[in-house]
Amino acid sequence: MYYNTMVALPMSLSLMKDRLEQGYYRQVQGVMGDVATIQGNAQAFNGEDSQVAEMAAGCPPVMLRPCTHSLRSFNMTASY
Repeated sequence: MYYNTMVALPMSLSLMKDRLEQGYYRQVQGVMGDVATIQGNAQAFNGEDSQVAEMAAGCPPVMLRPCTHSLRSFNMTASY
């Protein structure tokens, strides 16, 4: 089975990294939404009880710390 046929919206950590570096995210909720997409995709592709899905479920606290810091830095330096 191919990943892109199993998930509606493919998402990866590398895409999230690119989005962060390019200023795509304006709020932490956008980051959290992409994390939730990764979690859902991991469950859909690998199965809800798989080790991959369990690992994806544990990611948000670890992932959001640097993203939150970067967003704060961006918001403080951005001129709208």
